Amino acid sequence: ANGKNAGIKQKWEEGDPETIYLLFKQGTKTEVVTTTMTIGRYNESTKRYEGKFEVTPPSTIDLTAGDVTVAGAMGVTALTDTGEATIASSNFFGEADRFMTLPMYFTERPVTYNGTKYVADMTLHFFGSVVGVTVSNVGGNMTYSPHEVTFQTEAFTTKGTMNILAASEANSATGTDEVLPTWTPEQTATPEQRVGFDHGDIKIGEKKTLFFWVHPSTYTGTKTLDLQMRTDGFDENLGSTQPEITKSFNVKPLSQRRVHRVAEVLQAPKGDLIISEVYMGNSNINTMWEFYN
Repeated sequence: ANGKNAGIKQKWEEGDPETIYLLFKQGTKTEVVTTTMTIGRYNESTKRYEGKFEVTPPSTIDLTAGDVTVAGAMGVTALTDTGEATIASSNFFGEADRFMTLPMYFTERPVTYNGTKYVADMTLHFFGSVVGVTVSNVGGNMTYSPHEVTFQTEAFTTKGTMNILAASEANSATGTDEVLPTWTPEQTATPEQRVGFDHGDIKIGEKKTLFFWVHPSTYTGTKTLDLQMRTDGFDENLGSTQPEITKSFNVKPLSQRRVHRVAEVLQAPKGDLIISEVYMGNSNINTMWEFYN
């Protein structure tokens, strides 16, 4: 906002591997190939990373016959031969030691022969948006360790499929000339959208912004966003624990390819002093452990 950077950057080290899914198409024939791309250097002038990989097209695709296109996706869990790339769930990310590849794609591109090899423009574009939730433990009395956030809203969804063969001008991000894949969510506003993560400790006196990938919905006006945060994730048998943080907001439409922050800083809960003993036998002299927070 106000020209300030939201505070996150997708960053790789040179030589990092990334799984990329490629969908070759020739006439009515389509087939998916999965390969590993090696991340190259960061180009300061273009503000882009370069990546290298070589792939052998499937035997059903005849490059010499021409009329071949290729589309691709990265940061997804699967890609079908009809173009649906699965985004199974959002994830927390944003710390230097924890990396999540955001969903990226390129739509159909012609494969051409340059005299020595077959090539195509495979520039990857970010798909979706990012929501940041800032939690403060300033004034707290214990480390707060959230492991699950739930969203209940029509403003966005956190899992579904993007169809890279069904890109449409109607999906285009404002201010870009790249058409966006068609998004099919697996969620509605009725159930909670659960996002679990295995870390995110917020120490006493610290603030931390937890970032989550989402796909914005199309609407006008505002939508209600009910947010809850828990230290314990959902369990199929035990269900949900009580949330430590519960907030409700009115949300204006989110933009594609943007980072959005919840305007209010959420306060981490304070812990109660707990002193308990575990002992064997009927005498205090048999005390085995004492727990204090």
